[in-house]
Amino acid sequence: MISKRLFSLAGALLIAIVGGETIAASTYGNLQFDKRLALAAENNQEVLLLSMPSAKQMQEFVRKVLPHNPGRYGYRRVYSPELIRVNCQGKQTKMPIRRQTVVYKDGISSESLTLDLLAFETKQGQRWVAEPGTDTPDLLPNPSNLSQMLFLGRGRLRSPLNILDAKTLKVKQVNVAGLREAIAKVQALRPDEELGPRLTWVSQPLWSLDGKFIAFISNRNNYQNSAVWLHNVATGEDSQLIEIPGVVFHLHGWTTDGRILARSIVVSKEVNSSKETVVAINPVTKQIQQLAEGSLLTVSDDGKTLLYSTRKNEPPFSQKVYALSLKTGKSQLIFQDSPQEKFGSRIIDFSANGDRIAFALADSGKRSQSLFVYNLPTQQAKRFPLPQNHLGFPVVWAGDHLLVPLEDLQKLKSQTLLLSVEPSSK
Repeated sequence: MISKRLFSLAGALLIAIVGGETIAASTYGNLQFDKRLALAAENNQEVLLLSMPSAKQMQEFVRKVLPHNPGRYGYRRVYSPELIRVNCQGKQTKMPIRRQTVVYKDGISSESLTLDLLAFETKQGQRWVAEPGTDTPDLLPNPSNLSQMLFLGRGRLRSPLNILDAKTLKVKQVNVAGLREAIAKVQALRPDEELGPRLTWVSQPLWSLDGKFIAFISNRNNYQNSAVWLHNVATGEDSQLIEIPGVVFHLHGWTTDGRILARSIVVSKEVNSSKETVVAINPVTKQIQQLAEGSLLTVSDDGKTLLYSTRKNEPPFSQKVYALSLKTGKSQLIFQDSPQEKFGSRIIDFSANGDRIAFALADSGKRSQSLFVYNLPTQQAKRFPLPQNHLGFPVVWAGDHLLVPLEDLQKLKSQTLLLSVEPSSK
């Protein structure tokens, strides 16, 4: 069990990561690191944590390095990534990590572009992530083939889908010919850059759970309205699934039976309001099933459970947060706003097996935040207060622990908490 005050961690081990091979060992409870860390990989209760640039390091770079023409890798003068493994006994070990550069030619601009990657070994094989501090976009690994990673180029809205094969270090750009035609069409329709239609070629790409398809949003066929599209990885073909005038879709995930989960928003210009629903889109039949009324927040990694919220349209605009089982079709109320605390963040994460949820709550009176942890099988909730005057980065599950990065912007002090939560009930 965890003390309600995070900084009175009875029996906790306080750790500063320094050089050396094995850094420290303890009973695996609550750990504190004097730097900002992000989850790089996990396997059961073993996790790999990657150090990220702190606010102090970024400030040092802007003030001392950037004014002197530092070049592409000038940030490395103030920051160098470290990878720390924490095993199921709480033993921390500094792990080897290497930089990997991939250069490819963009099919639209014809310029040479560079991906700066970090490569490291896990029990599931080699993994790659974008090097922090660089302009390399986020990499989305194929769930069934982790060496195949999806990313969007720097143009984003007018950039092709890119798939990196980390084994061959080759980048495949998807449907470049179609994008060229779409760009030429838009340019012909609007001689004035500030007016006329704007092309959103690809946004919100999501792998299917079997890695065979990529769902995404595009307005390539109708500049006034976005549609849900599907890319077939095997054939390389793009096909439009759903387009409804006046309806905006936001993609969130896939179900285990191959449906696309989305938030559907119907905007009414007359009354300046919108109606949100949770929907599942069948890519084969192109049928839409409404699952719930409300705003879809996130989907579990296994595609079996989703979270959505409802809000009153009149003051005090309180919210309720529900978990919906896609197997049973039943919803479970897990949190409701009160005068004392409110659902304060859309930074939400499911545990790896989908049985627990963590998100932030805002305390209205004290202007503070706490972590809300809910166990779906037992229907029990716990709250863990967070320190005041800290900027919170996304909180994620790391095994049976929660990884909580904190940044004190006044003191320019970085910390990361690895908080022990009761083991899964499954």
